[in-house]
Amino acid sequence: MVQPVSIESAVAAIKEHGFSEEYVQNVIDDLSIELIITAHPTEATKRTV
Repeated sequence: MVQPVSIESAVAAIKEHGFSEEYVQNVIDDLSIELIITAHPTEATKRTV
């Protein structure tokens, strides 16, 4: 069973919609992902280092 909000479901959706491998790679190349670690969810703040 595929989890609704998983990488596997995202890949399946990309294939269903017919996006080219080149297009998907360009999108991935443009991503900016940052890890934010906090002691408690209510203390989450965006910080730039």
